[in-house]
Amino acid sequence: MAKFMKAHGMFITLGVFLILWSMVFANVDVASFVQRIGQTNGYIIAIVVALVGGLSAFTTASFYTTVAVLVVGGLNPLLLALVVAPFLILGDYVFYYFGRKGRMLIPERNYRFLSKVESVVNHKRKIIPSFFIYLYSGLTPLPADVLMALLAIAKYPFKYVIPVIFLGHITFIQIVSILAINTSSLFY
Repeated sequence: MAKFMKAHGMFITLGVFLILWSMVFANVDVASFVQRIGQTNGYIIAIVVALVGGLSAFTTASFYTTVAVLVVGGLNPLLLALVVAPFLILGDYVFYYFGRKGRMLIPERNYRFLSKVESVVNHKRKIIPSFFIYLYSGLTPLPADVLMALLAIAKYPFKYVIPVIFLGHITFIQIVSILAINTSSLFY
């Protein structure tokens, strides 16, 4: 049993959380919730959740759930994306920094592979890595933490990451918003 929980505990916990979260919001009128807290406070809540959600791969789902709830409740999806994307980038930078500082912990036997990755990522044409960064951050629900650490280890300059990841976060928040608005009628 302990082996099973160690292997599948996170998935079970996430599943239980999503079921409980769905049960709570199936019985709560989201529009009245946002009206009660006010639109300004809704953006502040989104910023706080973005800061917390951006700092851990385990809290990313709670951020996107919060975005969906706030958008269904009446917040402007584009404004919400523009407001919270910089705060998600702050969380991404933390992992970029850890990757940069943690580079020295990589065993020497992996340096040859690492130099190959560096040459691919730091190619003169920054458009190719930027395209993949955008695809990853804008079209997948995966947290950008691992990506940021890998880019830092590969010495990819953060100044090239910022605009691409900003657009990626905005894109994915818009996707979540559209899905939330279009599917909310199924639940409410």
